Amino acid sequence: MVERRTVAPNVAGSNPVSHPNLAMGFNRQLEVFLAMVATLITFVSCALELELSIIVSVLISLCVLLAGLVLGRRISEILLKILA
Repeated sequence: MVERRTVAPNVAGSNPVSHPNLAMGFNRQLEVFLAMVATLITFVSCALELELSIIVSVLISLCVLLAGLVLGRRISEILLKILA
């Protein structure tokens, strides 16, 4: 037996593709992605190159992630200036 379900078409959350929680624009997705990449680069640099402990490397990386999420694309500009 199959259960038939109907959903009102104009109710928020009724369509998983256009759900309000998933409505993140491309620019914001790019900013989040860049923040995660910057976090990974920071962690690897702290742990391997600077030979810091894992706990300190994680704490520094979390600070970079928070800064990246708050500042958005500016974090990538800062990293590019440092690496150049």
